[in-house]
Amino acid sequence: MNRCGWVLLMLLAVVLAAPAGAAGDADLVALPDAAQALTAYDGYLVFSQSNAAGSSWRLMDWHAGVIAALPVAARSVPFDADAGPDAHGHPAVVYSRCAGEPGPGDGLGLDWTMARGCRIWQLSLLGGRPRQVTQIGARGASDSTPSIWDGAIAFARLRPSERPPIAEILEWRPGMGVRRLPGGTVPCVPATACRGGGGVPIEAWVGAMDLGADQLAFLWNMQGANVIGTSAASEMRDDPLAGTPPPRIVDDGVVGGACDGGLALDPNATTTGMGWIDVSVNCNLLPGSRGFETTAFRSFTPVGAQWERALPDTGYLVAYAQDGNQSYWMRFTPADPTNENDYSPSCAPAVGTCTLVMSSSLGLRPQRIPAMRRPSPPTE
Repeated sequence: MNRCGWVLLMLLAVVLAAPAGAAGDADLVALPDAAQALTAYDGYLVFSQSNAAGSSWRLMDWHAGVIAALPVAARSVPFDADAGPDAHGHPAVVYSRCAGEPGPGDGLGLDWTMARGCRIWQLSLLGGRPRQVTQIGARGASDSTPSIWDGAIAFARLRPSERPPIAEILEWRPGMGVRRLPGGTVPCVPATACRGGGGVPIEAWVGAMDLGADQLAFLWNMQGANVIGTSAASEMRDDPLAGTPPPRIVDDGVVGGACDGGLALDPNATTTGMGWIDVSVNCNLLPGSRGFETTAFRSFTPVGAQWERALPDTGYLVAYAQDGNQSYWMRFTPADPTNENDYSPSCAPAVGTCTLVMSSSLGLRPQRIPAMRRPSPPTE
């Protein structure tokens, strides 16, 4: 996304504590091509990497210092892949394959309401061939953005025939079938009444999710003519899966016309809560100056409702994955730090370099956060 796109984003969480940088960084490998969507489990790092034209994406794996392409067919968009333990505790990755790929989502990444015929597939990272998880398909539905933990798979389901398209979040466990989990905000009730200005329907989909042992971290995106007074919004949510307490919004943002903007990316369920990337823009600073665009690690711990934040020591965060107590991320370093378009969400090599980094500590520091806003009902 260019600088204008980021300037349109408004961050609703206010930083009131000074963050510290990540510590104990170790550069693993420089990536030769554009890369996105990092996920990790048991030392296996899986990510999407494009060709030079950016028209085709392959699913890649880094393990023990070696990068290799996984035996998965390429697609025209980055993969919605997630790595985790299968039913036997072995490292595996799940992802979708679609008859029709998602399209752009008005500043919110891929719009999965536009995808058609998506099904969930699983691949062992210890070898073997991909297989479709046939137990969770449904006629007329499109399933995507999956996440796996101990063989259980959480995923989002959309039915293209339904208007407006509002995603369901489901969880499948072997031998137990599929159950529905709470989703994010639907800006009007009933959902069939959702219409923005000019009768444009509201859409809601899952941008990404990460299933852990006892929680689900997910990004809920909304798009329409009037969501929180603008065209699109997102919520970063934590679902403890136990039914109580209910899922909690831990960060949110909108696409609109205001400065001091931001966007939440890459939800990660952690051993103590959840973590994600925060991208923000401060229009009061000149392009090319330090702080004009900022990327930071953020975390939320349910016990005591504690938020924390940290900046990377150098470069920009473009992808982040937590693997137990180890943190992995992609650092983008612009070739010209004074360039107005220095931030590259795809780690594009034409404008800089992308490095896969391992951090033993992110240097997180406490952060005070005000109450999150909620979407207001759209108006005609």
